[in-house]
This record gives sequence, structure tokens and C-alpha cells, in this order.
Amino acid sequence: MSIINENFYRLEGVVPLLKKMGDITQTSSPRRLWLRRFALLENLNNYYRFSVSSVMLFQESIQKSVNALSEDKKTDCFDDESHSSAIAFYSHCRVCLESSRLLFEEAIFSSANDDHAKLLQQHRDNYVKWAREVIEKRNDITAHPHNVRKMIVGSPSSWGTNGKVTFNIIDLEHITIPEKVYELDPAEDLLTLKKYTEEAVSHLRLIWGI
Repeated sequence: MSIINENFYRLEGVVPLLKKMGDITQTSSPRRLWLRRFALLENLNNYYRFSVSSVMLFQESIQKSVNALSEDKKTDCFDDESHSSAIAFYSHCRVCLESSRLLFEEAIFSSANDDHAKLLQQHRDNYVKWAREVIEKRNDITAHPHNVRKMIVGSPSSWGTNGKVTFNIIDLEHITIPEKVYELDPAEDLLTLKKYTEEAVSHLRLIWGI
């Protein structure tokens, strides 16, 4: 399991880019376009930080549960804290993906350099399967948990020191409990989000020439 700590709060290249963009919004035309870009990147950066906080809380709560178990103490509150933090991560991650989509699509469309635009699009294509899986997780556990064929039961079935948490599901149409459980791995998805975003931002800087 990857241990997430405060070192993960920083997205490589984003803060310096935000500083440059802030300066550009004061001097460049079209100002409204740069303000839009700045707002989207700041939104992406902030929700990425929320994502990091959620995973850190998730892992800290799991450790508290482990410690409580070793002392024969109740773990309910720690279990709830870890699972709710895992669920929160996918909500924050979904916001990151939407902000990045809006940023990257506009950059590709407006790029004066086809090669740079193609590189960014290829990078996005490499992560499209992962992004769809994250969106599906977010939809299943927060937006639409009452899916008739796979309703997520609130109480988790298990969690482990491997950083994964699983939820029981029920088929409401046939009133059956499928053998398959619903599994989340927030730490690994956070690592992928960080890698995806940092490389994409490097492509943005080339497209924008800053």
C-alpha cells in the first residue's frame, strides 16, 4: 500500500503556472479567456488537495482501527471515518477530472501547434479507461447508490491494510446479493490522478507558451 502524506499536496509545476497565469490576467488580452483558464486550474489544484486530505484521513483511520483492535476496543467510529473518507475522495477526484477536461479540451482546440495538441490528446487517451472507472465509482457510491442492479449497501464488508475497502451490494430487482463485492482503492487512484495531472500540465505549458 502506498502511504500518502503531506508531500503529496504539491502538484509539480501547478503553483508556478498559477502565478504566471495570475500575472497574465492582469496584462494580457483576451483577459476573460485567461481568467477562465486560471479559475479552472485553481479549482483543479484545490480539489486535488482535498483528494489528498481524504486519502490521508482514510489511511490514518484504518491505522486507528488496527490499533483499537489490538487493544480489544471498539472500532466503529474509526471504520466509519475511513470509509466516508474513501467515498469523499472519489467525489473530489471527479471534480478534478471535470476541471481538467474543460482545461485540456480548450487548450487542444485553441492550440496553434498541432504537435503539442496531439501530445496532450494522446496523454488523455492513455488515461481514458482509468478516468471512466473513477467516474463510475463516484456515480455508484455517491451520485446514484440506489442502482437497481447493484445498490451499494452503506456498511462496508471489509477493509485491509492493503489500502482497499470493499462494500456489499444488493440486486434490488431480483432481491439477491451478488457474490462480487464493490472495491475501492483510493490511494492507488490518487497516485494515478497525480501522475496524469502533472504530465498534462507540462503539455499545457507548451501549448500556452508559458
